[in-house]
Amino acid sequence: MSYEISKKIHLDFHTSPDIEGIGSKFDKTQFQNALKEANVQSITLFAKCHHGYTYYPSKAGTMHPHLGFDLLGEQIKAAHEIGVTAPIYIPVGWSHLDSEKHPEWCAVDFYTKKKQYYGCDKENANKPRPETLWSLLCPTGEYLSELEALTEEICERYDPVDGMFFDICFFGPCVCDRCKAEMRKEGLNPENEADAKKHFKKTRIDMMTRLSQIVKKHNANASVFFNGSCTENNDPEILNYQSHFEIEVLPTVYGTFDETDFHCRKLEGFGKEIFGMTARFQHSWGEFGGYKDRNALKYEIANSLSLGAGVCVGDHCHPNGKMDAATYENVGYAYSYMKGIEKYCLGTKRVANVGVVIAEKQEANSGVNTFLLEKHVDYKIVFKPCDLEGVKLLILPDNAIIPDELSSAINDYVKNGGAILASGSSLSGKLNFGIEYFPQEEERYVDYIVPDFDIGLYGSPLLMNIAAYKTSGEKAGFTAHTAIYEPYFTRTNGHFSGHKNTPYREEKSSTAGMWKKNGITFFAHDIFTIYNRFGSSYLRNYISAEFDELYTENPVEIKNFSVVGRVRLRKNEENRFYALHLLYASQCKRQNCYTLEDFPEFYNTEVKLRLPEHITSVENALTGEKINYKTVNGKTVFVIPEWQMHALILIKW
Repeated sequence: MSYEISKKIHLDFHTSPDIEGIGSKFDKTQFQNALKEANVQSITLFAKCHHGYTYYPSKAGTMHPHLGFDLLGEQIKAAHEIGVTAPIYIPVGWSHLDSEKHPEWCAVDFYTKKKQYYGCDKENANKPRPETLWSLLCPTGEYLSELEALTEEICERYDPVDGMFFDICFFGPCVCDRCKAEMRKEGLNPENEADAKKHFKKTRIDMMTRLSQIVKKHNANASVFFNGSCTENNDPEILNYQSHFEIEVLPTVYGTFDETDFHCRKLEGFGKEIFGMTARFQHSWGEFGGYKDRNALKYEIANSLSLGAGVCVGDHCHPNGKMDAATYENVGYAYSYMKGIEKYCLGTKRVANVGVVIAEKQEANSGVNTFLLEKHVDYKIVFKPCDLEGVKLLILPDNAIIPDELSSAINDYVKNGGAILASGSSLSGKLNFGIEYFPQEEERYVDYIVPDFDIGLYGSPLLMNIAAYKTSGEKAGFTAHTAIYEPYFTRTNGHFSGHKNTPYREEKSSTAGMWKKNGITFFAHDIFTIYNRFGSSYLRNYISAEFDELYTENPVEIKNFSVVGRVRLRKNEENRFYALHLLYASQCKRQNCYTLEDFPEFYNTEVKLRLPEHITSVENALTGEKINYKTVNGKTVFVIPEWQMHALILIKW
């Protein structure tokens, strides 16, 4: 991947029909200067917004009533004149005008059975409107035909388009009248969740296929991306429809500062360019007058680079079309930092020998991601049998999805001495290694554990906020570990004790919390989901003890580094160097958002690297200074004298 374009802007332009003077202060020179001063290489521009209006003269859609010229066309021309590409934005799921004209096009949520239509009745017309409240449309039937006509019109008018960005594509499943009728024709039950999800996937593949074909017909090299494809789902079939990936995560208000990390790992195996998408807002999208601290933006950009990803920063243009000076000053500050070091980051490959199979529920994925990041252990996602190459430890978190092809490969991996750490229901299918699951005699929400080893509680029971599965591995030669203590009874409205969870019985349960055999450790709890929700350091100690027993070949050791710090090692084969990234920032929780403002300095950070090559030099990429190193017991050892926020060390061979 060349990453000829690495620094992007996503220029939102959701503008009410009640605002006049649309684009009245658009000035080509001011627009171009903002992009040049900010080192921007690509800017996504709006053909249509969530209000449902286009920003060019349209026959397929409705032009904004207070726009008197082709704003989109002028923006594209201005961008192209300075060598900036200009992909074009169309919303799929949210279009207020279309939902008002055609309420029958609105999606109906499978779970609530309610139409996701947020119009405004006269009684509530003057009451404050909640943020990000739009009617959700179902892109099938007549509405999909309208999207096709709009896409065709845009591709003809601005031929050749640089690319298309389709937004709000994967909220579902839907049980509108059309979807229910189609499901019944296909022999599916609209009341069944699995069937509804199956049909939802089919409709999205149909949408992506039809819209992509239109774009590619006009320009085979145009980029095509359907937003939500890489954050709302983990399905390889849907991921394959994207020309590249833009990971939209605004950690100030939704997602976390580590969520981009998980998605990058998930996407690396597809061989396509990846961009971490954040935004300039202090809070969230559409926030006029809200600005993220520029060092916080710099940190997020450094984080994406440490993952081998490019960057896209979200902005929202004023209705008058003038580019905001403060925004592009801050973006320029962060992108100038990126410009100086991206050659050491983009096109590199992750160094990892721990594999993780994706779980069905995102909570488990987030939990294992956080656990490993806090352990400073890099890992890769295992989708296919070939992904097991080089893996020393394979983690099957809580409710891991293991297809037949991968199940067979994992069995071979274990026969060849590979280690497994599994949890929850991950071993309840064909891949169980002899672990048996039994129905619970009564429903339990929580229980307590006392491990065979010290986790810092001196033998006191640790609350597990999700009760264990009742399991046994005795018949298959597993040994039982970790005593479970059950509550006196299950807490209900009519049967409870105290504020929260029911206290534990003093006698041990008949079932165990952990089973072990020949390099396989199985936790009977959904440990990673629990860790994601509650983050107990004692639970981390519990998992870590078994993890450290199974995994002893971490390529990177950082002495006494905080669990908040992030460590990533990447490799550039062609130019014969490793790039070691260390990052640290303290999150501050306000009532409505997270901020990054504190970036403490670190001194004399000791690093040990287990690398197969003969190392010839170590240097600080940010300062150019050489760093003294030595080889001790086969490890390259050195000390980083001083760093703040982001350290980037080049290890050459």
